[in-house]
Amino acid sequence: MGTGIKTMLPCEKACHDKLGKSVVAKVKISRGTVLTLDMLTVKVTEPMGVAAEDIFQLVGKTVKEDMEEDDSVLPEVVEGYCKKRKC
Repeated sequence: MGTGIKTMLPCEKACHDKLGKSVVAKVKISRGTVLTLDMLTVKVTEPMGVAAEDIFQLVGKTVKEDMEEDDSVLPEVVEGYCKKRKC
């Protein structure tokens, strides 16, 4: 039954905004580094950064600023990252 497509219901949005997972740095990353999957992980974090489901879009992109371990990966810190797959 149903469409098989998962969508977020309006009543789930507040919880997702507070507890949704996003990509964080697994290790310290220096400015100018090209990201690899082993440098990244997914956690519940503040501030919310790149969505967990977009982690593979970050691989091969360059970091514009130094990042510490457990820092949220924010879209504006990654050169060439396109939010919501709209490039």
